[in-house]
Amino acid sequence: MIENQSRLRSAIDTGLRDLFGGAISGVVSIVYCVSYAAFIFSGPLAPWLGYGIAATFIATTIGALVVALRSSVPFTIAGPDSSTSVVTATLVAAFVAWLVANGATDHVLEPTLLLMALSSMLVGILLCGLGLARAGRAIRFVPYPVIGGFLGATGWLMVSGASQVITDMRLAAANIHALVSPASLSKLTAAAAIAVSLYFGLRRFGNPLVLLGLILAGIAAAHLAFFATGISITDAQAAGWLFKPEAAVALTLPWNFDELSRFPWPALPHLAGDIIAMMFVTVMSVLLNTTGIELETRYEADLERELNAVGSANLLSASLGGYVTCSSLSRTTLNYEVGGRGRLSGLTVAAISGLVLAAGSGFLAYVPKFVLGGLLLYSGLYLLYRWLLDSWRYLLLRRIHIARWYRVDNRRVGLHRRCTDRNSGRPCDVRIERKPSARNQVQLRWF
Repeated sequence: MIENQSRLRSAIDTGLRDLFGGAISGVVSIVYCVSYAAFIFSGPLAPWLGYGIAATFIATTIGALVVALRSSVPFTIAGPDSSTSVVTATLVAAFVAWLVANGATDHVLEPTLLLMALSSMLVGILLCGLGLARAGRAIRFVPYPVIGGFLGATGWLMVSGASQVITDMRLAAANIHALVSPASLSKLTAAAAIAVSLYFGLRRFGNPLVLLGLILAGIAAAHLAFFATGISITDAQAAGWLFKPEAAVALTLPWNFDELSRFPWPALPHLAGDIIAMMFVTVMSVLLNTTGIELETRYEADLERELNAVGSANLLSASLGGYVTCSSLSRTTLNYEVGGRGRLSGLTVAAISGLVLAAGSGFLAYVPKFVLGGLLLYSGLYLLYRWLLDSWRYLLLRRIHIARWYRVDNRRVGLHRRCTDRNSGRPCDVRIERKPSARNQVQLRWF
């Protein structure tokens, strides 16, 4: 009897921790997802931001639900990610530019939503194919500079997109005079203050909850400033400080005969490069995020199973009108740090995202543009620093020369590498050993 009560108490405690971790991760997911939607549906698509919010939370709900049920790491949180959202925004921008160039400006929204769903379907097919073929480890042989170049480029695109979210103008030479006007500079300065606060806050405390606190503090400070200066909500929206009110949107599936027949299929050859880039970046994001989750939580993941889980999530997201989704390193780490250890955390994120989807995008009218733009600016600069500067500095620290393969019973069991420290010039040896009797076990040994 006492043992049963102890088990019940332990199960309740675990469930409460999972619920708390999922609730915190769900709120953080809302902040990220709104910023991604504003990024993708900026410029010519800004009048239909409400549809972008709906598509984003469809992807978040489906991604969190499917990955929570199928992932080999039970506390994984999934949804639209920074790198995948950037390539989605790039694809959408190229498609809208093609429509404008071909005089099809009277029918933009529906083809765009269909293209986003179509790209998610292609990504899902690729991920499931790699998972079923057990080709996950082959992805690890992609050269590191190739991965860094792609993800570093997404950082620059996110910085440019942040400028468009904040000022409705992209960071381009043609817009320099407008960007340095007093109205635009004041908004960019406020966004830069948010980005700097995020940088020092996360660096100082190292807790992802700091991000949520700073975002909420930025929203509160903006409304206090509006109140102190006598600016009404309507005036702030007209001046571009706040998003304009979004009308309620009717959710319809993009896969219907009328939309398929009206879709500009000749545009696809022009978008082939962007679609391939999206597929590549998503596969790399799954690999890198899964590896990062393993390192941060000391929990071993099955890469093939992760590919199948994220691929299935993308296929279901595409069928319901969402777009590309991916496992999230930052939100999974946050969930783990606050105590989430089970699948209930991901299911809680899915439930919260579903509630936001049902409630609509009316809350967006009270969110300052510069706060979301500051989050995008910080994320873009972080990607640039991580993949173009920090990784390059790391690669310069070591020169690795492959010396020889060790073979035992005609099987490769180890790789001996001779390294030279570029700072001290002292040699160092590394042996990466794979035990023949144990599958997928790799040991690092420094001599």
